[in-house]
Amino acid sequence: MGILIFTGASGIGTGSAFAQDQECWTNEPLTQAGYPQWSDPPQLVIDPDQSYVATIDTNRGDIVIELAASEAPDTVNNFVCLARAGYYEVTVFHRIIADFMIQGGDPTGTGTGGPGYQFEDELPEGETPYVRGTVAMANAG
Repeated sequence: MGILIFTGASGIGTGSAFAQDQECWTNEPLTQAGYPQWSDPPQLVIDPDQSYVATIDTNRGDIVIELAASEAPDTVNNFVCLARAGYYEVTVFHRIIADFMIQGGDPTGTGTGGPGYQFEDELPEGETPYVRGTVAMANAG
């Protein structure tokens, strides 16, 4: 098994769905941990009624994902803002379970790092909330 490296996220948004000039945070990131962290979640800069697509660039090819802004606006906003801040640049998928899942996006590469804040989970409803191909976010909130 090789190492899968998350080299960045690009192509977030559709048309004018994401205002590039809006700031996600009003305060500067803290860097005591060796990577950016913030004291509060980003302010809402996406439009939950718009469609968003992100391309995750890896050393094994691109992963294109649709972001469900109407179902999880805070989670999508968080992903978009962290990607814009370069938070995911050159991180590894630190947990790979064949035929099940991959987990990445932690700048420490251990699964124990984080952006410095928490927010409420936005969990899907229904008996089978995550079908094959679903992208979800681990959150300690």
